[in-house]
Amino acid sequence: MAKRPAPFKQAELTRAAKGVKAAGLPMVRTLVLPDGTFIFDHRTEVTSEPATPFDQWKAKRDTH
Repeated sequence: MAKRPAPFKQAELTRAAKGVKAAGLPMVRTLVLPDGTFIFDHRTEVTSEPATPFDQWKAKRDTH
């Protein structure tokens, strides 16, 4: 079985993360999609409300 090439290199991710940091944005979370796309989540507000219906159900279930 042939080895497939990596969708990104570590240097690319490092360079992108340094760019986000240099822009003064806090990095809360970094996602790397299977196609090699980077998503940097830099939200500054924190929500206490569960995001999905499953999270809402789980939070409600855990409080009892």
